Amino acid sequence: MMEKDNLIKQLKEIVKHELNTQEQLRNRLKKHQLQHPVQQWDGHEITIYQTENFFEPGQDIAIIFDSKYTKPLLEDFSVNAEIPLIAIPDFPITPPYHTHEFFEFFYVYQGKCYSTIEGQYREFQQGDICLYSLQSVHNIIKPEETDIIFNILIRPSLLKETFLTMLADNNPITHFFVDSLQDKELENPYMLFHCEPGSSIEFYLQKMIVEYFSNKSNEGTQKYLKILLLGFLTQLAAEYGKELDLEQLDLTQIQIMEYISNHYADGTLAKMAEYFHYSPRNMIYYLHKHTGKKFSELQKEARIQAMKRLLSTTKMPVSKIAEEVGYSIKFASTVFKQEIGMTMSQYRKQHQ
Repeated sequence: MMEKDNLIKQLKEIVKHELNTQEQLRNRLKKHQLQHPVQQWDGHEITIYQTENFFEPGQDIAIIFDSKYTKPLLEDFSVNAEIPLIAIPDFPITPPYHTHEFFEFFYVYQGKCYSTIEGQYREFQQGDICLYSLQSVHNIIKPEETDIIFNILIRPSLLKETFLTMLADNNPITHFFVDSLQDKELENPYMLFHCEPGSSIEFYLQKMIVEYFSNKSNEGTQKYLKILLLGFLTQLAAEYGKELDLEQLDLTQIQIMEYISNHYADGTLAKMAEYFHYSPRNMIYYLHKHTGKKFSELQKEARIQAMKRLLSTTKMPVSKIAEEVGYSIKFASTVFKQEIGMTMSQYRKQHQ
């Protein structure tokens, strides 16, 4: 109990110090004067935050204190200031979209925040933890002065070389990191968790924050942070497994394939999750558990099979077949030839 009380006291001192001095804000503004690469996304320019602008030499883990987006900070990112985002009630300005060369997850220590991730808008409450993929385009907003967010940044090399060999292979968090590192298509560009007050997850997070801000320049700090981060991720995976064990329904492969067969034309991961009364995150887990594949892969396979059946058993025009399975004719032609090795017309000629 004494250790917990001491941890809470130290956190309060860190928050008070950072709010009063805005030390990290000034440091970030100085670093952001360096040039960041820019790429196109959905018709807009987005900034790619580079590792060297956020990590000191020798750091694999960095933590950033966020209290609120302020006008000076937004002006520093003026290159993206005009990007239209989903309107946030009672919030006059919205920060620009960006992506990272490193992993980031944020922890809502106090209050709430908003984030738009790949066009998906979400509100996050105290205790929420959100892990972004490397590829996700996002922003984050703290609407009130009292909202306190901590961003934990991780070099990809740390996960590649050490952590992924130490974490259990068969858990969704490891798969999320691996797929992101390999630039694979992700069903969800982020993972959302919640830590209850007094939980092991909360302890690991808060211990990391205190250790980082208390001994930033200490070489031993990074070693201790790695131990805490590994414990945090292991505990997160364990808690995630408990959530799944509490589910009343465990899908079978037959149920999954039956749903895909009936909804390949207009189905989505979100619709499938709703149909089976799961969260999208848990739906991803069950798809991988029973098929080893993603929803998009299963859907594509079902669409190809439907196209082959319609080509060989009907005289329906190829444009109508494409529409029937949920594709445009151009995309259907490309996908079909890639998968089958011939055009739709050639397939019909051989098999009808």
